[in-house]
Amino acid sequence: METTWISIDFGTSNTVAMLSVPGREPRPLLFDGSPLLPSAVYAGPDGRLVVGRDAWHAGSSNPAGLEPFPKRHMHEESLLLDGRVVPLVAVVTAILRHVSTEADGVLGHHVDSAVLTCPASWAGSRRGRLEAAGRSVFGRVRLLAEPVAAAHHHLSRIPATAPGHFLVYDLGAGTFDASVVRHTPEGVELLASAGLDDAGGLDIDAAVVDHLGDILAARDPDRWERLGHPRDRADRRARRHLWDSVRTAKEVLSRTATTLVHVPSFDDDLPLGRERLDALAGPVLERTVAVCRDLSAAVDASGPLRGIFLVGGGSRMPLVQTRLHQAFGMVPTGIEQPELVVAEGALASAVLRDADGRLPTGTTAAQGRPGTDGTAAQGRPGTDGAAADVRPPTGGEPGRMRPAPTALGRPWPLRAGRHGRWIGAVVVPVLIAAGLWLGLREWSPAGRVEQVPSRSAATLAGGPTPSATPTPGPSPVVDPCLVGTWESTNYSITNYIDRVPTTFTSSGGTVKTIRADGSFVHDYGPSAPRTARIGRDRWQQHVTGTISGRIRTVDRTILYSALVAKGSSRFVLNGRDRGSDRLTAHPAPSTYLCDGDAWTEYTDDYRIEYARRPAG
Repeated sequence: METTWISIDFGTSNTVAMLSVPGREPRPLLFDGSPLLPSAVYAGPDGRLVVGRDAWHAGSSNPAGLEPFPKRHMHEESLLLDGRVVPLVAVVTAILRHVSTEADGVLGHHVDSAVLTCPASWAGSRRGRLEAAGRSVFGRVRLLAEPVAAAHHHLSRIPATAPGHFLVYDLGAGTFDASVVRHTPEGVELLASAGLDDAGGLDIDAAVVDHLGDILAARDPDRWERLGHPRDRADRRARRHLWDSVRTAKEVLSRTATTLVHVPSFDDDLPLGRERLDALAGPVLERTVAVCRDLSAAVDASGPLRGIFLVGGGSRMPLVQTRLHQAFGMVPTGIEQPELVVAEGALASAVLRDADGRLPTGTTAAQGRPGTDGTAAQGRPGTDGAAADVRPPTGGEPGRMRPAPTALGRPWPLRAGRHGRWIGAVVVPVLIAAGLWLGLREWSPAGRVEQVPSRSAATLAGGPTPSATPTPGPSPVVDPCLVGTWESTNYSITNYIDRVPTTFTSSGGTVKTIRADGSFVHDYGPSAPRTARIGRDRWQQHVTGTISGRIRTVDRTILYSALVAKGSSRFVLNGRDRGSDRLTAHPAPSTYLCDGDAWTEYTDDYRIEYARRPAG
């Protein structure tokens, strides 16, 4: 009889759970409509433990009773919550019980089998506390190392066909873990693992808070001191709101160029740009990359590095992908929701092994019933979660490899002047062709990985990709229909005003020159301003300068690379200048339709119509 399984990834900031019911597709468990359950725990006046968003809400009035990141304390016996000593096992049990209750409500019966993930570096007390909490809620519990689960998820979609190893880069809120795994006929083998307990998203947040402190302490040292070292409940609330605002800004900057950070107590909004965030996060991320280099070098005898898998919400930062690409010369592989990778991989591992009637290698298991101690089942000695089966699912093609996700083509917030309203501007989104091209080229039509020659810098910039098979002749880099000089006749683009998407339009006037070799220049010099109305307010966007680079066309899609932007984007509200920012070219794909002397380029955020400028 097939078993209903639940996998739970107990994370520092959030806990994720996946359900596998026989005869149905696996799916994430939702908490208030989201797959992410905050791992926060709050101890109420009656001693009852509240978890998730309810904990955050209760903690807003009494911060002393809130522990937002209990996973960071797994090495401790207990926590002090609002003056009460609460055992760590009880805290974790409260989170797992909440997950179990939600799952039981969805299915209509108790889910008895669970696989819980933990860092590969955990041993002894921390694994024991997690297992004890799991046994108090579920009847059958398995522990699986997080990098093994993550590798299982990725390799089931990108099967390995050649010897070598894979690097799992896991940047969470509280910690960083790097692991090297190898695919074997028996599954995934964990070769080595290392981590940093002070290099997570929270440490990047701390660097941003320190940066804001350098600015605000000069204005009012006492007020900033109270934000850093709260003296009463109001100060603690303000401190929490500040850190929430910083975390939100960091997440926004994964897909935008600049945003604002609201600072309570000062009641001010300070601008924060991606360049500044990268400078602050750089030292933290460089330490993570150094760990990866050392780890990969230590297992070099196991074969070449075949791929880098991104795990954890912190891996969304574009700088993570840039640093790893620079260090290893390959594009990391990620997905749209890296927070779900570990839970999905753990669930797939449990289901496959359960179907075989075998205990997964690299797991430990406990049998018991809720409220009993249970007994630990025998696992492979000394592996500590070192391996799990990762055979790809049978039937159908394996999933195609895609480059690490980037939030491309979305609005890029700007601040219009010191006291201006919050504005988001989309300025000619374009695609990072190198990443997508590499991702697509490494797959044959059957969807299997092929080994391809190393590419030069010119290739990454958009040049032709070498092929092992001779072809009758080179395919055109650019659709011949697009070659020429074009003037835009109609321009519409989405900007965000006070976080409301607003369409700006103009009669065009920009000039775009595209050459047969793929080089292009988009000149904004003679363009008309873009305008929009919000109530009685009249907004204008003035763009000046040029964007140049290279393009490649594939199936009516334009892929951009080697971009250089020079100029500025300025906003005007009711005739008053609201500030400007330098012109930037942001990666996003665009679709086009070309017919003779007219063509249209569009994405979800903009639409530009062009007419061919007569020769001479």
